[in-house]
Amino acid sequence: MMAEDRFWEVISLLGGAVSEDSALRLDRAIRRLTPADASDFMDHLTRKLSDLTELPLEGIPVSDITDPEDVEPLPLVGDSLRYFYYAVIASGKDSYKDVKESPSNISKKRWDFSESELFIEVVSAILWENDGTQWESVDPTASTQCPGENAESEAEEPWWYAPTHGTINVKLPMNYRQAIVKVTEAINTSKKWKSWWRESSLDHLDADILIGTNRPSVVFKLGRKALKAEFEMGPSRFENKGPSELMDLALEEVQYVMNKVADRLKLGPVPPIAEIREEIHRTHT
Repeated sequence: MMAEDRFWEVISLLGGAVSEDSALRLDRAIRRLTPADASDFMDHLTRKLSDLTELPLEGIPVSDITDPEDVEPLPLVGDSLRYFYYAVIASGKDSYKDVKESPSNISKKRWDFSESELFIEVVSAILWENDGTQWESVDPTASTQCPGENAESEAEEPWWYAPTHGTINVKLPMNYRQAIVKVTEAINTSKKWKSWWRESSLDHLDADILIGTNRPSVVFKLGRKALKAEFEMGPSRFENKGPSELMDLALEEVQYVMNKVADRLKLGPVPPIAEIREEIHRTHT
């Protein structure tokens, strides 16, 4: 079991705040740990984050060092609150204890939490590589929503398919983005598609889709509860396409993605994509 002081020794490599350089130092330090110590480090971190979430910090106005001095500090809510939790850890053992003992005093100093997201990125990548577990599933500061869940009511099941799109020298047309949203919603709420995905015994399919590359490729990263799929797709075919044709492209994309996933996981044939088109027409016209 990693000792408490050893945990703070590793954290001290951040130098009191998260930056690109300090995040790189932290990343290297954690990767040098034994698998058991790396796991213990994550446990220490989640417990301390959990303790911070129990404090009445939400809504307290706090200044970041990047804020102009003549501007009123904004209250800690949403992402800023989450990043502040990580900044408190990064600031070191003594500062962490001070916050726990006197949470209302956090407004009396200027903090450095504008790059705290890099802290999250480091531990997310390492936990996934070491254990196949998504950091969001164990991080007590994370939203309880799963990817895409904000588009549905709380009473419904979390979405299992969450695509994200990036481009190289290509601009995604707004109508294409809208088509992707409609297709994703239909896939996630379709009983046939949900039944097909259950064959995988996984919770999520996270697809990162990069459009505009010259060398199309697919890379899969299989975790305990999720499959990450990284797709690089060829140059754009969006030119001079209307809404209906862009919907066709969005459907072709998801058909391609799901066929590749089915092959990788040895799943049965994907459900008919034509039924997704019909569902979109029924619900959006």
